[in-house]
Amino acid sequence: MLPARPQQISRREWCTVLALTALILLAVALPYVLAYGVPPDHVFAGALFNPMDGQSYLAKMREGWRGDWLFTLPYTADPGPGTFIFVYYLVLGHLARLLNVPLDGIYQWARVLTSGFLLVSAYHFFARFFESARARLGVWLLFALGSGLGWLAVPFGAVTSDFWVAEAFPFLSVLSNSHFCLAAGLMLWIFEWTLVAEPGDGQHAGALRRLGFTALAVTALAIVQPMTLAVVGVVVAAVKALEGLSQSRQNGWPLPRLLRWRGWLPVLAVAVFAAPWVLYDFVVTLTQPQVAGWNAQDVTPSPPAWNALLSGGLPLALACAGVAALCWPRTGTQLRRRRPEMVAAALWLGLNVLLIYAPLSVQRRLALGIWTPIVILAGFAWQHLLWPRLQQRWKPLVVTAAVLLVLPSNGLVYAAVFSAIPKQAPEVFLTADEAATLNWLGGQAQGQVVLASPGFSEFVPARTDERVVYGHPHETVMATAHRQAVEDFFAGRILLGAFEAQYRVDYVVYGPREEALGPKPPLPGWHTVFQVGAVAVYGR
Repeated sequence: MLPARPQQISRREWCTVLALTALILLAVALPYVLAYGVPPDHVFAGALFNPMDGQSYLAKMREGWRGDWLFTLPYTADPGPGTFIFVYYLVLGHLARLLNVPLDGIYQWARVLTSGFLLVSAYHFFARFFESARARLGVWLLFALGSGLGWLAVPFGAVTSDFWVAEAFPFLSVLSNSHFCLAAGLMLWIFEWTLVAEPGDGQHAGALRRLGFTALAVTALAIVQPMTLAVVGVVVAAVKALEGLSQSRQNGWPLPRLLRWRGWLPVLAVAVFAAPWVLYDFVVTLTQPQVAGWNAQDVTPSPPAWNALLSGGLPLALACAGVAALCWPRTGTQLRRRRPEMVAAALWLGLNVLLIYAPLSVQRRLALGIWTPIVILAGFAWQHLLWPRLQQRWKPLVVTAAVLLVLPSNGLVYAAVFSAIPKQAPEVFLTADEAATLNWLGGQAQGQVVLASPGFSEFVPARTDERVVYGHPHETVMATAHRQAVEDFFAGRILLGAFEAQYRVDYVVYGPREEALGPKPPLPGWHTVFQVGAVAVYGR
């Protein structure tokens, strides 16, 4: 239950937040600017963090760019009928075509704008929880820049979740893509509009406005990241149920009155506007074989407990202390009455943890937004449990130690992103010859099938209208078998005739990436249709 109004944020405070937001966005933009400025013998492919998924987002945008409103799997040779999913990236593709802007240009600007939206929305959200500007700013900086203790495991060869799970950590979301940032920001606004205390008489107009805004935000969230609706629905329902039970105990409501309580309207709004999208996705998964095949291998398990605890680090430890204080028998009742908004944050965190470890195939996807209740409860514990008990002489040392504990993981990720640029890492950059080859393929007829190494096939649907035999571990249906077949072909373990008996292929690409798998296989009846430098394309 959040306060009906957030704490007043002064103009000076907003100026500080906007300036810091701009600095964060500029810092994140710097490696991208450097990547686009590499020497002309290489071409930046548009994604620095998690580049394989970045190429898949660009491939989805290309479908919108060519005018499609129905999504087909771009990394599958036989995509099946189109479906109305991944609409957000289809819309970005249409926008790129209307504005006559390159796809990766729209992709980068969308990431920057949605990152700003998330950071500003988060600060407004924190004003519901913290009265002092200093506390709000501290929690917001922890939200934007903080991470866990995974850096401690690096010397032992472990890579924990705080280095790569962009759904869970805002800095990684800002670094990687736009839909995580947009979805996380929409979650905050939905909670602002649904978790406020039930209005009294004369305030129903404001409640109706909030319901309208909730309907719009839930619809937008369903388009951008539909799996997040599970977290939103569970948290809103739990908080409202707790609020209703509390009021019924105070006012002596009978059960029928509680069931008719108007506080259930936000829950109903979330359910009504989420249900069509959830139902559609469910039906498509059951009735479309290609989508069902993609969904079956789109398994994203949550990390083991030790990994999650280390990735949560100091903020998670403080958050657990905050939850313990709210549940403590002697003082918890008074704290819960005085700070009901912290009860809502504790419910959010607890339910979110249960969801990401529920027996579901998409556990990790449900971690989007979980850093928010962690930093809120960490700020609460710091402000009310730790700080008052510290002697004045120890406070600067404790603050310094906390900062040094929460920054290194993100710092290492940021450094790794920079390190990929001078090396022209092949998963991030194309050679000039490869880029020219993709430009040529992009001018051919739509929907033809390209056989290339997995490393090169990753870029084909993002820059052409062609499809590939294998190109992505999730979006190529039966990915393991198709990848093995492609590698066997270029390694000489399968002849072209046997390969063509199983796969329809229109072009074969052979360049340095393919050469790394084996010598050029015999291609009887095929001839060179395009060649630039070390890369050749063969066709009939």
